Amino acid sequence: MAYITENVFDGDNDIDVMGQLLYYDSSDEPYAEVIVFNENGSILFESDVENSNAWLLNSNTVNSSVKASLVNTGSGAKMILDVYYFGEESYSFDVYNLPGSVPSYIQDRNMPSISGNQLRVYPVPADDFVNMEYNLSENQQSGVIEIVDAEGKTLQKIPVNSNKGSLRMPVSKYPQGVYYYSLKTKRGITKNRKNYF
Repeated sequence: MAYITENVFDGDNDIDVMGQLLYYDSSDEPYAEVIVFNENGSILFESDVENSNAWLLNSNTVNSSVKASLVNTGSGAKMILDVYYFGEESYSFDVYNLPGSVPSYIQDRNMPSISGNQLRVYPVPADDFVNMEYNLSENQQSGVIEIVDAEGKTLQKIPVNSNKGSLRMPVSKYPQGVYYYSLKTKRGITKNRKNYF
């Protein structure tokens, strides 16, 4: 379980539970699904496990905490999921509008990363550039570093084509604010990293 709430996913006062399911099929391929259900057992939301893997964002990071999958924004409460689409072989931060608001006391239960990928971003805060050091899990040779803003909008996707490496990226073209980084491969996603520039 990642979140236990009421009045966030629907308008009633029943308890709602949001969780991350991680499992492997008979070919040892990973599957990740996000599900929200009501205390009466009815499913309020279920990610499309047939066509994608979906992960909750979490706040267990090396250099800072990040916004979680449930956030209040200027345009209402949002659920943000990190999704890999099988047929398109692409990643996306999918943002869903929620009818309620996220209470200030709600806590991310630090869902673990199943990928084994590592990403380090520095300096924090950044002025003109950021350094990104990455290490892909096992025998992975390619992935994507994705940069999103505080509202979940993807700003840049940077392909990586080696198991280990580093990049230096200019950030002066972006307005000052909070940005999140994640490293994704077919095996999963890193815990997200937060930076200010």
